[in-house]
Amino acid sequence: MRKTLTGILVLGLLFAPVAVMAADPANYVAAKLGMYLPGSKTLGVEDPPDDLKFSSGFDWEVVYGRKIMPSLALELGAGMFSTKSNTFQVDDGAGGTIAVNAKVDVIPVTLNAKGIYSIDKLDLFALAGVGYYRAKFKFEAAGVSESKSKSKIGFQLGVGADYNFTPNVFAGLEAKYLFVKPDFGEDSAGKVKLNGLQATANIGYRF
Repeated sequence: MRKTLTGILVLGLLFAPVAVMAADPANYVAAKLGMYLPGSKTLGVEDPPDDLKFSSGFDWEVVYGRKIMPSLALELGAGMFSTKSNTFQVDDGAGGTIAVNAKVDVIPVTLNAKGIYSIDKLDLFALAGVGYYRAKFKFEAAGVSESKSKSKIGFQLGVGADYNFTPNVFAGLEAKYLFVKPDFGEDSAGKVKLNGLQATANIGYRF
């Protein structure tokens, strides 16, 4: 009888974590809204005009994630962010200058590994991963616009926190820094460094 009780206790201890994992929703979806802040005001453009300055822009993303263990999740995401320049002057080739505006729109598709540390209803996390970045660089001058698109593989690192209002509903904050440098060619902007910070507020649902 004692051996039987001991065996049941051991089995209970062994399978308790599995039961906890099964009780918690493993999948989740989330929407992220915030800002993209470029790491360089000139985006690393070679020989930039003195008055060139790119500003922060809108950033959004939707993700699907799955916990593969209590402290680790994989997250697939897609979205868009952009940055826009001020009006700057360039040489028109005839001894004068011409006013130019520029904008970069980027569509990222990312895959991240996410390490999670839980404290009661608060989940602290750090993430790292790779991304496919499709960037479109657009110039506009004297009523004429020209654009060029390029794709590049990059990577990103981030930290954040989520608060669990219920086992299914959560919201939080996240900061990611991305590293990617597409080359638009010598006849356009050349190599553009899109390294920068993505700061977002997130809301999600587990199922």
